[in-house]
Amino acid sequence: MVLDPELNLLTYLDDTEHFAWTRRWRRPDSFKLMINRYKDNAEYLRVNNYLIKKTGDVLRGGQIKNREIKVNDKGQTSECWLIKGRGFGEMFTQRLALNDINVGDGFDTIEASAETAMKYYVDVNVVNPTDINRKVSNLSIEA
Repeated sequence: MVLDPELNLLTYLDDTEHFAWTRRWRRPDSFKLMINRYKDNAEYLRVNNYLIKKTGDVLRGGQIKNREIKVNDKGQTSECWLIKGRGFGEMFTQRLALNDINVGDGFDTIEASAETAMKYYVDVNVVNPTDINRKVSNLSIEA
């Protein structure tokens, strides 16, 4: 699926030349997609749009960061676009956790299960921060 930056569904892609999703544990996932630029719905693959891949019940998604076209040594362009992007986890790579750093010992600490702790930090730093300028729109936490 391809979504616009406001997460509205633009189209479904059925036919690509190549698609690879690379899962990573310590960094955001990444993906590469190669598609003929003249195929139906290829025009929706623009930088800042989102790509969602569904495999069974598992959804993986990320933002398109780069769209390039190959040019050979004779200056001729390829029929295919190479689309590259990063998984949704990238939105947290430059995010500082600032909640409750000005109270007590300067650390925001929580004693809970890993899932509860992660949801807490995402909630207070991204979904419902006290500074509304730090809020990421369209992001919610699953119950």
